[in-house]
Amino acid sequence: MLRFRKGLVLLALCVASACGDAADVQGVAVAQADGGNRAGGVQQGNRGTIDATLALVAAYCTRLYACQPHDAAIDYTSPSVCGQRELVRILAVVGATGATSNNDTLAACAKWVNDASCDAIHYGGPPRCYFGPGTRANDKPCAWDSQCQGKVCVRKGAETCGVCATEGQVGDSCSPRTCAAGLACVFDAEFKKYRCRARAKLGEPCNAGVKYEPVCGYGLVCTGSTCAPAGSKGAPCPSGGCDHDLGLDCHKESKQCTPIPKGTPGATCSINGIGHDLYKECHDGLCLNRNDMGNGTCTAYAPDGGKCGGWSGPACRVPAVCVQGTCRVLSGAECL
Repeated sequence: MLRFRKGLVLLALCVASACGDAADVQGVAVAQADGGNRAGGVQQGNRGTIDATLALVAAYCTRLYACQPHDAAIDYTSPSVCGQRELVRILAVVGATGATSNNDTLAACAKWVNDASCDAIHYGGPPRCYFGPGTRANDKPCAWDSQCQGKVCVRKGAETCGVCATEGQVGDSCSPRTCAAGLACVFDAEFKKYRCRARAKLGEPCNAGVKYEPVCGYGLVCTGSTCAPAGSKGAPCPSGGCDHDLGLDCHKESKQCTPIPKGTPGATCSINGIGHDLYKECHDGLCLNRNDMGNGTCTAYAPDGGKCGGWSGPACRVPAVCVQGTCRVLSGAECL
């Protein structure tokens, strides 16, 4: 465990050195682990942690860009930025107070992510397979899933801290993002509560109106009461939903699936839907400082340690959160 923790520290130093893509991250991390001793080389324990962590980062960002290229591009702008920010996330998650992880867990999770279907790959970090049960019991305060015995930290709204809960399996009661990978939190009319269930396949029944998360599998939408293929570019809508994972939405005028316009920081934007003159989806930031008409300006994300919050922003880039006006990556101790 000591070598594992030391390996995490070396990777943290790499983050502080503003490493670039995966190759840059590996090169700087290895150089720092070596400590400048050309005759010595990297200690096996440290190098194992570095390799396992970087393998998970690479696996997740590669799969995210393959499965959800549109959402990935909004916050990360490029695979290299994804690598940087997800490295920050994983270091925070496995290094949090009460978390448990090791090289074997990280390596096994990287393999699982590489082999997983797109149903199990979501924006917001790798599936909860790279850490074991934490030390915090249910209902105890937490900052990260890894601190909890049940491997889930549930937050309300924009709250900084949450409370520990148990990852949901098929049939368990749920709230957003609490079900295990590949499951959706959907309203069960028979039991009159939200429960975890496997995502429906093509042609299987669904209910578009009572869900927390997409009930149909990857590449499918709930049309009427049946899971059907998501609309490609030029497909008619709203009779069928458009493939948002590929950056498509239903144009208000043409009623066809149309690429969502991209807005960069400083551009005028709107939240009024595609077809509106000013409508753009901001990349590398959020549409903030909006007026009564829903029109605003694409505002770039603040760096870690930068000022944040308020109607005009800026917002923080994941995994940082705005804490008392400053973007911070939580250590986990803040919520104990």
